[in-house]
Amino acid sequence: MTSMKRPILTIHLPSLVHNWTMLRNRHKGLHVGATVKANAYGLGVHECALALHKAGCRYFFVATLNEAITLRCSIKNNPIYVFQGMLQGEEQLYAAHHIHPVINSVAQLRNYKASYNLPSAALHIDSGMQRLGLDITELTQDIIALIKQSDIAFIMTHYACASDLCHPLNSQQLHIMKQAKHQLPHLATSYANSAAHFLPSSYHGDITRPGCALYGINPCDMIPNPMQSVVTLTAPILQVRKIRHTSTIGYMATQHIPKGATTVTASIGYADGIHRTASHALYGFIGDYKLPLVGRVTMDACCFDASHVPSSVLEQSDSIEIMNHHQDVNDMARLYGTIGYEVLTSLGQRIERRYVY
Repeated sequence: MTSMKRPILTIHLPSLVHNWTMLRNRHKGLHVGATVKANAYGLGVHECALALHKAGCRYFFVATLNEAITLRCSIKNNPIYVFQGMLQGEEQLYAAHHIHPVINSVAQLRNYKASYNLPSAALHIDSGMQRLGLDITELTQDIIALIKQSDIAFIMTHYACASDLCHPLNSQQLHIMKQAKHQLPHLATSYANSAAHFLPSSYHGDITRPGCALYGINPCDMIPNPMQSVVTLTAPILQVRKIRHTSTIGYMATQHIPKGATTVTASIGYADGIHRTASHALYGFIGDYKLPLVGRVTMDACCFDASHVPSSVLEQSDSIEIMNHHQDVNDMARLYGTIGYEVLTSLGQRIERRYVY
């Protein structure tokens, strides 16, 4: 049986572990955890979480209860925290799978205290994101007493602007958390996302929660990317085409292509997560040859100008690299006008994931 050729996303797990280890070495607190929500940013939560666990990671963070239950199949005993918290009716699932909720409101706190057989929880204090968590003004004497009566492991917050290391909101948020810590001195703390590891250690807390940086995304706006690239994206070449007369290429004839040019058509497009905004700007790579995309990104195919690639090389090539060390996730984000998070989580299910261990 002939195997079907698909785009392939190769995930280099040693680079993932390298990135986690580098952040761990920057942290002076108790633990560096890992945020593996959205299927480990699209890279595969089972493989990524197991690699991190083997390297010493002991705390894992996801967005939803469903993600936590999926992860529990791989991570049997270590704490898994759910950012969105325990919603009404989910109590038994949290208990059955030993999942740790993040408490985001007074109502969730009261529900947690009234429930049975639940593992310890984290308490989210909103310090400036204005998205989830208790406001500092809600820490009244009655609520503080309720917190002390509950099995809360640590307080946490989420920085809104840590990717800008000089943003004034960083210090404002830390000041609010110092107030919360003063009122709850018995609790550990969890503050730092990926970017905050590059702020002074006072911004970190006891347990950190890196996410994007683990997967090779530059965590900070103002410094060269300190993280190793984790992924390579390749697409099968469907056809090498010799242009027999000067013409246009692709939908809406947006680009002319001269007689004698050579193009390759690759099996990848916006249905696979290659944004249309990369039209006329994306590159592909065959070995060390850099091939500009010609025409628009379409649903299932992209065309690249291979006129400068020797025919002997093309004859030996059955695929083209879209994302690699020449054009990494951060470069793709700039082409799309977005962020690396969206680049990785947009990669579709037609793309096969392969792992280097």
